[in-house]
Amino acid sequence: YVCPNSQAHRAMSLHHGQIIQTVNEKPVKTLQQLREIIKESLGKEKYLIIQATDGIRVALDLDKFVSESKELACLYMHPLTPFVQECINAVGRKELLAKKNNK
Repeated sequence: YVCPNSQAHRAMSLHHGQIIQTVNEKPVKTLQQLREIIKESLGKEKYLIIQATDGIRVALDLDKFVSESKELACLYMHPLTPFVQECINAVGRKELLAKKNNK
């Protein structure tokens, strides 16, 4: 599912029903694998590079991907999953560390 108003939706490259093949060049066969790749990428990668089985490839800003998840959940009134909450917390910690290091 591609959420309306998300980066993926606005990029007009990923569509409902497409199957993700790789993320950041790592194979994805399950939702759990997708989650692990995203968690591993937080704080290390700037982008999520998603390739679908039909060859479509799109790069999404990782921090924005996480932050918009919270906004979209509010907008469409669906609860945040524990995984999304974990990602939001990780990005928040990264931002706090960056602020401390810049002082």
